[in-house]
Amino acid sequence: MIINRLFMLFILTILGSVTSRAITFPRTTVPLNSTCESMTPNSTCMNIYKCPLALSLIRLNRDVVKEMTCGFDGTTPKVCCPVSGTSIIFTNLTEEIATRKPSKVTTQKIEEISQESKVTTMIPEINSELLPSRKICGQVAIRDRIVGGLIAGIDEFPWLARIKYRNKFGEEYYACSASLITNQYLITAAHCLTDKIGKPISVRLGEWDEQTERDCQKHLQDFICNDKPVDKNISEIFMHDDFDVKSAKKGDIALLKLDEPIPFTEFITPVCLPSTEYVTQQDYVLDSSYWTAGWGITEFDLPSPLKRKVSLNTVSSDICHTIYSEIPEEFFETLICAGGVEGKDTCSGDSGGSLVKMVTEDYEKNWYLFGITSTGPKRCGSEGMPGIYTRITSYMDWIRKTIRR
Repeated sequence: MIINRLFMLFILTILGSVTSRAITFPRTTVPLNSTCESMTPNSTCMNIYKCPLALSLIRLNRDVVKEMTCGFDGTTPKVCCPVSGTSIIFTNLTEEIATRKPSKVTTQKIEEISQESKVTTMIPEINSELLPSRKICGQVAIRDRIVGGLIAGIDEFPWLARIKYRNKFGEEYYACSASLITNQYLITAAHCLTDKIGKPISVRLGEWDEQTERDCQKHLQDFICNDKPVDKNISEIFMHDDFDVKSAKKGDIALLKLDEPIPFTEFITPVCLPSTEYVTQQDYVLDSSYWTAGWGITEFDLPSPLKRKVSLNTVSSDICHTIYSEIPEEFFETLICAGGVEGKDTCSGDSGGSLVKMVTEDYEKNWYLFGITSTGPKRCGSEGMPGIYTRITSYMDWIRKTIRR
């Protein structure tokens, strides 16, 4: 999923010493949720993913994070996280940021791209009876909060679902993601539905933290708690006819139909699809950014227990074709390229997930689905190597016809 290699450096070079492929970590450990002291008194030893301060400091001062370490929860580091309201002053962080050397760029700088994409896709407006209205879909989270790092808010991306699979040995597990678009249909990548991964059997909606039965997240002085995740069985699978298992570059889109409709809640709502001409024109505008989220591979090369997010800049199809020359040029009319900044990408478990952007139309702000995570570089988060996403506007007619069946 969302990956920042500084986290890996944090494990390999900061928390332990490396001998061959083995890592020796500090022996001392503090029980989870116990009181501990590092930079401040009355801190709590917790999973690093749940400490916004530690997540933000890793990029600024890894020595400080090393001092915060209080052991491991399995393979995940634990840190002494200051309680809310504690003030900590670091005198050397500003200097470190100012003197940091810029990363090397192997291709044209993405930030310098300002021209609009040559590719435009016009689609007819879709019958509103097929898709949820803008009063329901793609709603902007009510609470304005900063969680810290890349962790998503508990009510952000409420359309995101996890697909559960079963292999030939009867083992069940989660792999790809999908996005809810109606009360009975989800959209995902076709490559997520091949035998290579396993048989998709159900989806889970309303999940934030996979480690807890009911999730809660602190907001100001209160805790916001969601409902228990909802599991629904998959009754039908519709894969696009253009999808080729061997190439998996064209037609990498599919719909999942649930065995029964799912009621919408604050934590389970569909994402809007680009069903008007104005919104369609916003899908591949360069010098703009998208958001994506999921539970894929993290900085530690492990699946994230928490829903995480990242913003990705647009990359022109011309530059993308230069990088991925093995993909036929005509395929790029149905693809979106985004990312290519080191440490910001979607990985493994995020296949099939959503690439979204907020669009204002008629004074209403909504989140719209413009892409589905398809493929990218073998090494996630590589500098100058954007990810490839199936372009939703190229398949709106197919989506409409499939839902009508």
